[in-house]
Amino acid sequence: MKVVSSQRTVPSKGSAKTSAANPTGATFSPDMGAVSAGTSAGIASVSSLTSIESLLAVQAAQGPDDALTGRGRAVANATETLDILDDIKLDLLAGELPLNKLQRLLERVETERDDVEDPELENLLDHIELRARVELAKYGN
Repeated sequence: MKVVSSQRTVPSKGSAKTSAANPTGATFSPDMGAVSAGTSAGIASVSSLTSIESLLAVQAAQGPDDALTGRGRAVANATETLDILDDIKLDLLAGELPLNKLQRLLERVETERDDVEDPELENLLDHIELRARVELAKYGN
């Protein structure tokens, strides 16, 4: 990925030769003693609260009852089922009937049915299961 900036950089007007401009070798150093102890303690307490809040947010996001986790699991299950159906379709187009894939599809539909609360999805799973059972019955399985 190429990052392009819309602003051009301009060299500074100062001298590039710092040793000639500063023969004593002195350098700039901010005065760290200017910050009082009370201010630094306040900064530390805010920092620790932020850390605790971020940890709690991560723990809440990883909870088993999270809607996104359930949705992610449902998407993964549906993707696996669709992959099996796609494999069966390709095998049927090639003139083969994959009995092991039909059995795997039946197992997948049975496990997926446990998590289904949508009546339309349950109806779709019923049709898939019926079609797979009919195809298996044709071959005596």
